[in-house]
Amino acid sequence: MPSPLLHCFTILICLSSCCGLPDVLLAQGPTDPAPVRATVIRRQVVSAERSFVGTATPIRQAMIGSAVEGRVSEVFVEEGDVIRPEVETSEGLASFEEAGVPLIQLRTATIDIELEAARSELALRMALQQELQVSLPADLELARATLAAAEARLQFANAEWERGQSLATNSRGLSQSELDQLRSTRDAAVQDSAAARATVNKLEASQQARLAQVAAQVHNQREAIRLLEDRRNKYTVRAPFEGVVAQRVAEVGQWITTGADVAQVVQMNPMDVVIMVPQGMLGEFQYSLRAARTAGSMATETASGQAMPEPAAERRLPATIAIDGQPEALVGHVQALVPSADLLSRSFPVKIRVQNPLTDLGYQLNPGMLVKVQITVGQVSPRLMVHKDALVLNSSGKSLMVIDRSVDPPVARSVRVELGTPDGSLVEVIGDIRDQDWVVIEGNERLRTGNPVKVINQDTLLPPATPPTAVQVSPVATSGDSE
Repeated sequence: MPSPLLHCFTILICLSSCCGLPDVLLAQGPTDPAPVRATVIRRQVVSAERSFVGTATPIRQAMIGSAVEGRVSEVFVEEGDVIRPEVETSEGLASFEEAGVPLIQLRTATIDIELEAARSELALRMALQQELQVSLPADLELARATLAAAEARLQFANAEWERGQSLATNSRGLSQSELDQLRSTRDAAVQDSAAARATVNKLEASQQARLAQVAAQVHNQREAIRLLEDRRNKYTVRAPFEGVVAQRVAEVGQWITTGADVAQVVQMNPMDVVIMVPQGMLGEFQYSLRAARTAGSMATETASGQAMPEPAAERRLPATIAIDGQPEALVGHVQALVPSADLLSRSFPVKIRVQNPLTDLGYQLNPGMLVKVQITVGQVSPRLMVHKDALVLNSSGKSLMVIDRSVDPPVARSVRVELGTPDGSLVEVIGDIRDQDWVVIEGNERLRTGNPVKVINQDTLLPPATPPTAVQVSPVATSGDSE
């Protein structure tokens, strides 16, 4: 009569042929523990790194227009050309009018003639100003001399008149005709003196006014020349910022009207990468942005004891930008969270500013490119992390084979889990598990709940034994020793 053990083994072989049980279980026998490798679930502080798909967007792109009308005489750029202004200042767009790279040139023959005539007029007015600056003091000096001569003649005429009156009174032979002549001479001297004094007063009062009037005419003419020169500079249409010519509209011989489009310029450095953040993650972003600003506002003390602010880049939330086909990722910083959601997706745009310098191979980022963005957001907290090889994936979900070490031999127990934040080869697991639990990472696919296991790498999982501390025993003093 066969033994019960042989009967069970026969049934197991039959089930193997019908149900396809693993051969390893048959080879081990029904009660032999399955050899497995295990790892330990540990609670670790993991940064909440999120991944997004972003779109490269230029900070500035403009269709450059002409400020004046005219006929195109030269075209300096083609589509795709890189343009770089020679001088960059912080005074705004107008500061690039003379420093920017020329795009097209309009015909300037007519305005050159007007400019030359204006410069000749300026030379004439400056000559008149110089003449007045010399002649007015001389005229005033001459008028003062004339006044002095008139006053001298008046004084002499008064003396003659008084002498004639005295002779006529004393009846000393002065006729009435001679007395009338002396009176007339005195009156003429009075009028000459008054006229000379009026001339002096007029010159003294009008000298500064006439000089100021001529100076104003010179200034007005200079401003007229500046106006013509400004108009002439506008006949050369220039790029206002560094970038790439995305579109060229003007051609040689074409008549350009005021405000007509000439070329489209797109700024390439720096570049913005825009990601769309779901409404549910908005709080995490706001927390991280606030934490970054708080950390950036903290000052560090130098050796001299003076407080120095943190660099501006450290005050913003960093982000890593990976581009397909590029060996190295770019590092940018969150520039702004736009508080205007897309009505369809209920997501908010977040702009990440990244430097995009020109290299020998061109720009790494181009407008419209899709990139992968990784950014750490949310509050960092300890999480239960396990190696990804410990996961058992099937149609029913995700699970771990946890080793129950409270029995001998240990047995496996399937525990359903949910996945959280990944961190390299580790992943956060959420479920009925605890810190320091053992889970199977090799051989877990064939295990079922209740199967006995033998952990072949348990020596690496157990904490190192603490060697016993040697106790120093002090010798007991005897009476002989005390002596």
